[in-house]
Amino acid sequence: MTKQTFFATLFFLSAMFVQAQTREDFVAKLEAINMDNKKEQLAVLDQALKAFPKDADLYSRRADLKTTMEQAFSKKDTYGFMADYTKAIEFENVSWRYGMRANGKMLLEDYKGALADCNTAVTMAEKAGEKEHIFSAYFGRINANAFLKDYKSALADTEVAIKNNFEPNGSFVATMLSSGGDFAEELSDFELAIKYFERAATIYKTLSDDTEGLMYMKMGEVKAEKMNNPKDGCVYFKKALAINDGGIFKNDINAKIKKYCK
Repeated sequence: MTKQTFFATLFFLSAMFVQAQTREDFVAKLEAINMDNKKEQLAVLDQALKAFPKDADLYSRRADLKTTMEQAFSKKDTYGFMADYTKAIEFENVSWRYGMRANGKMLLEDYKGALADCNTAVTMAEKAGEKEHIFSAYFGRINANAFLKDYKSALADTEVAIKNNFEPNGSFVATMLSSGGDFAEELSDFELAIKYFERAATIYKTLSDDTEGLMYMKMGEVKAEKMNNPKDGCVYFKKALAINDGGIFKNDINAKIKKYCK
């Protein structure tokens, strides 16, 4: 090897070393980009995956970004987010990545496909005893079953999800209980619906949340409109109004009182 060739090779290798970027470099660069600049973020992730083609987290990040680049309710996968979610699973076969792919399928309104991924996530999370991931897997399955109008399954999963939530008396659980009431209504089990709304109201009360009043309004609606008992419905409507003077739901509650409390 001549001196010229040696120094040319050394210069080339030195340049390659200087230009080389670690995974952390790409992540730092990504996080420094303005959140609204989706195309620049995508370009960085494309570069990162060329350097680290088996990184599940980078595929997942790119998939999540691509979903935000789609127009709302477009039902399209213009940028290929589903392929990225699948790649993430290929390189890290864990329960929660199936839940992430299920979310992508939900955007495409592939509810049966989403349910299949959620079923896999539930099985894997329970086998591994991962409480946090058990919750998210069941929560995803609740949503998929709700869209498929399988309210019985959604209601059953609601109880399991709540038991595995890290904050059993938090607003998220209260929201799930409210949804449970909606599922029970769809199943025409009106007494059960009221019980779910009552449980939700109990949590909202501890949080000093106006949604407590909404729960009583929903109980009143079930009594007055579904069970043909406007008298009992009126009791709930008036109780709803007594909570912080109806709060942000005051106008809706007053409309119900005007209609049913005569």
